[in-house]
Amino acid sequence: MLTALRESERHCAAPWTSGRGEPAEVAFLFSDVVGFTRMTERLGDFAAHRVMAGHRAVIAETARRNRGQTVEVRGDGFLLAFEATQNAMRCAVALQRELARAASRRPADAIRVRMGLHSGPAIAEGEGYFGRNVILAARIAGRAGPDEILVSARVRELARRSPEFALGEGRRVSLKGFAARQQVFALDWARQPALVAVGGR
Repeated sequence: MLTALRESERHCAAPWTSGRGEPAEVAFLFSDVVGFTRMTERLGDFAAHRVMAGHRAVIAETARRNRGQTVEVRGDGFLLAFEATQNAMRCAVALQRELARAASRRPADAIRVRMGLHSGPAIAEGEGYFGRNVILAARIAGRAGPDEILVSARVRELARRSPEFALGEGRRVSLKGFAARQQVFALDWARQPALVAVGGR
């Protein structure tokens, strides 16, 4: 999972707050490249670095279009934050679709990612976030398969207000560091209609 980065490595705007002196609820999207070490071994350091630089640019631009922030970047892992949970889901769908299109154009440079989404209060610390809900998003991503988006029960609860998201049946998983098993749901990004970022939670 991501840890704190040096100031020069941060890529986000000021964190959101509730305005009442309490942690704001934030939607966190954690993305992790599958098989990054194998890709580096196959392509070599220079080519792998070039591919990842392009991947970082795509993630940053897609987050921006969906009103999100790139909070932390470390190696092949990315933590994004959104005020609106629906925008986090739209961003995840858009990223998976863009990666699928890129893979069809350049199979040798194909990148596959696993993603996890969770929404909850988090402590704003410097230019990042801290707390259980940040960790939970990363742990959920760790249980996703290649090209899969898993969301928490809280995200599903918020998403049920909108008919635009196709979610599969839930399953309970054990997550490192959490005593209780967590329910997660697969977001079927291939079945989603064209999504446009709008406000709302």
